[in-house]
Amino acid sequence: MVKIRELIEDFKLNQEVLGRDKKYIDLCIFRLNRWEQYTVSVLGISEIEDVTQLHIKKYIKERQSSGSESNSTINNNIATLKVFFQYLVNEEFIAEQDNPLRRVRNLKEEKKVIVTFNDDEVSSHKKKNLR
Repeated sequence: MVKIRELIEDFKLNQEVLGRDKKYIDLCIFRLNRWEQYTVSVLGISEIEDVTQLHIKKYIKERQSSGSESNSTINNNIATLKVFFQYLVNEEFIAEQDNPLRRVRNLKEEKKVIVTFNDDEVSSHKKKNLR
């Protein structure tokens, strides 16, 4: 049985060795530490082998219930967990079929509407600025 905490440290070291950007690593570690804290304190799980898809879904629900994060932000957390667990599979800490993120899907995000100018508005703007 391997402690989640140890694997987060291993993951961080690996990201540093691969030359990942420090801000990226810091953000990943922040997200993983927050997930690990929830997993240990709320679910009572400290070993990676005990983490199931249900536990991941409970964590996602917890992030939704906080009300302070958009689905886009929660999806970024899911993405970090997917990268972490894929690393664990690649390093053979867990088997592919035991990856709890294998079938977890992203949340639906609101579509952002970007207002653009039409050709006439662009031409009109250019003419005004040339005067």
